[in-house]
Amino acid sequence: DRNVVVEWDDAHRYTPAPRHRRRMMLRIIADLDVRDCLDAGCAQLYLLQEVVRRHGIVGYGCDISDQVIAKNQRLAPDCNFLTMDLSRETWPQGRQFDLVICSEVLEHIPDWRSALSNLVRMSRKYLLITVPGGKIRPIDRMVGHNYHFQGPELASELQELGCEIVQLRRWGFPIHSLYKILINKLSPEKLYG
Repeated sequence: DRNVVVEWDDAHRYTPAPRHRRRMMLRIIADLDVRDCLDAGCAQLYLLQEVVRRHGIVGYGCDISDQVIAKNQRLAPDCNFLTMDLSRETWPQGRQFDLVICSEVLEHIPDWRSALSNLVRMSRKYLLITVPGGKIRPIDRMVGHNYHFQGPELASELQELGCEIVQLRRWGFPIHSLYKILINKLSPEKLYG
């Protein structure tokens, strides 16, 4: 479903993992010299809006969901948004960005390698990616995860595409790991609802 994440607002605003992930990414971005930023898979605007506000840069977003794009354009009229399938498309006219962020998106794309290649093509300087690792649990499947990354496959693919990996980080054990086990044992359907 192209519009599956349009209403995930509260889950991304309040649950611990997305909040911690945003904090970590903002710390990384603080040290970068960038003039513009593309949030590839921009379902929730929290990160893009904060990057634009803190750095005074131009913000761009793309997502496969036309509903997400319409909502985000209303909420952030100073940013530029485009409906786009990352596995098949890049920003028109070969546009590149100093910073491309792709956070918790690749696991939803069956052809993640094509999407990764397109992300690299759109990146002028930096590409910041976050993906889930570990076992795919029932709630992960409910939210559209096709793949969880173990680390080496993503790093290898990036290097084959000519990227230099500046930082590779894993996090989540033990607290987030226990949280994921717990929400899957309780009732994934109710929590998803």
